[in-house]
Amino acid sequence: MKRLAKIMLGLNIGLVILTLLSYLSPLINPITFWPTSLLGIFYPILFVLNLLFIVVWLVSKPAYALISFLTLVIGWRQVQNIYALPLTEHEIPAETTTLQVMSYNVAYLNRVMSNARHSREDEFSQYIKEKNPDIVCLQEVNDKAVNFFASLLDSSFTYEIRKPAGILSRYPIKQTGYLFDNAQKVYALWADIQYHDAPIRVYCLYLQSNQITRDADNLVREGDLQEEKTWSTVATILTKYKSAAQKRAEILPVLEQHLQECPYPYVLAGDFNDVPHSYLYHQLSDGMNDSFHFSKGVKFTYGGVIPFLRIDYILATPDWNIYSFDRDQVNYSDHFPIFSTLALAKKS
Repeated sequence: MKRLAKIMLGLNIGLVILTLLSYLSPLINPITFWPTSLLGIFYPILFVLNLLFIVVWLVSKPAYALISFLTLVIGWRQVQNIYALPLTEHEIPAETTTLQVMSYNVAYLNRVMSNARHSREDEFSQYIKEKNPDIVCLQEVNDKAVNFFASLLDSSFTYEIRKPAGILSRYPIKQTGYLFDNAQKVYALWADIQYHDAPIRVYCLYLQSNQITRDADNLVREGDLQEEKTWSTVATILTKYKSAAQKRAEILPVLEQHLQECPYPYVLAGDFNDVPHSYLYHQLSDGMNDSFHFSKGVKFTYGGVIPFLRIDYILATPDWNIYSFDRDQVNYSDHFPIFSTLALAKKS
């Protein structure tokens, strides 16, 4: 038993070291040193493993439970990014005009608009009509997909598309713009919208994809640690992730400057392809409110083979009061749609 306890203690200390290193992920630019950003992806798993060690030690050696407990306390802000625990209820005051924003990577609606006999168009149509959002930010759309989506909404909607991103709005779109060219594989579409008496801006982001889904799927289904092919696939995944993380970091200065110069209250939504424990999220969310924190519980947004990923966001400037955040686990895409209910804060 003593030998087993020593082994467990060694594993626990190793886990704690990895967890502490993952706390550096939001602080270190992946262009400078990318491995810490990789640890950020695995933080939810590290968190669960620390909880398991706490339970095990409480049963056998309670004092040792402090090792993982204190580690999680140190990273409490990271915990809050995977488990929302609102401290107060955010009821919508009477006579408040709210805005419901939806963000959804629809994967070109391939699961909905297939040529199969049992097309899901009617089912999807009913779903969107029931949700009835005011502003929609779409990622991975083409003309066919966005036209179909627009047909499901009220006739008052207008939209702007710059493939593969699109913004649809119940309120008049006055001006639009685009920050990057397609060669960069980073897409940032924005629209100035006349929201009642106030102009607002909505950004729809679709940032550099890691492009590792297929490799990860093959690894899960066919991976064998004794085969060279498996390790070759692992190396490919790491190389792709490194490249994507660095490309997302490269565009940050341009994007941040554009956000700083925005003259209106704005909402920043989309598929960032990065987790809340990343340098990218840390930079973009600085001074913003993440609507996720106005929900309760775990709300991962990616439904593909790689688990525990929250990579889709709706962020808002302090000009907005956020009342709710929802995520629907529907399988019309490999991402889940997210929604936030907001209202412009009244100026005192």
